[in-house]
Amino acid sequence: MTDRVPSCSTCDGEGVTFDLVCDNCGASASLPYGMTCSNHLAKPQPCPQCASVAVYVASKSALGPMWQMWRDAWAVELPRVRVVSSWIDMSGEGEGLDWPAFIDEAKSCDLLIALHRTDDEWKGAFVEIGAALAGGAQVVVLGSPPGSWVEHPNVFRSTVVGYDPGMALIDYLARR
Repeated sequence: MTDRVPSCSTCDGEGVTFDLVCDNCGASASLPYGMTCSNHLAKPQPCPQCASVAVYVASKSALGPMWQMWRDAWAVELPRVRVVSSWIDMSGEGEGLDWPAFIDEAKSCDLLIALHRTDDEWKGAFVEIGAALAGGAQVVVLGSPPGSWVEHPNVFRSTVVGYDPGMALIDYLARR
């Protein structure tokens, strides 16, 4: 009798590990324990270097045009990065704000980049950051906002000198 390590909690399948290959770059990765049964394979996903990254940005709403510039630059330079913050396209502060949508966007992002300038008084950014953390996202903070929430294990203070969202994103992608 051979010892068998169950790998699928659903059907007690055999302990076979399947290697998946990324369609984009050819990198391979093994499915984790619990996802190795040939009867219950999850759809193969691109490797971390090829998978898209949903980025939400949080700051004072007056900085929307700046974030639009970063979104456009990242679309060219880092095509796998998707900025999912619809608020940056709103015309003016408080006009046509769709908070349920903003919270859903923040909660479903992979990374939230938060920009706090010295004299900024955040309001909505705190809500967006909380939603992102509740969704399991990492948060990169540029600047020094008030509060002890910055000690959360998913919050990283950028070591970039000044307020450079581009370098904060590159730092995140390098850690991934």
